[in-house]
Amino acid sequence: MRCARSSPPCDDARRSAAAAGGRPIIDVGAIAFDLDGTLLDTVHELATAVNALLDELGYPPLAQDVVGALIGKGMANLVRRALALAADVSPDAVDDCRR
Repeated sequence: MRCARSSPPCDDARRSAAAAGGRPIIDVGAIAFDLDGTLLDTVHELATAVNALLDELGYPPLAQDVVGALIGKGMANLVRRALALAADVSPDAVDDCRR
């Protein structure tokens, strides 16, 4: 944790670090990650997963750059877009099975 100026959270972190022998102690309640490719470059892993799904359903694989172009607005949209492209239909024609 880098503290540029004095503030109660930073002061607390400095005191905790001193008490722990110099290592900061930070109480973390939760950490959230967005792994659909918008924060991290996960296109290779997403393409692998999408192509495994397509293979299981009998469709040919999509190129990694094609899968990369489909990324955005969450995993459900990625799957919908990939299935629509593989089946040569509109993404609106792919049913949302999360009901």
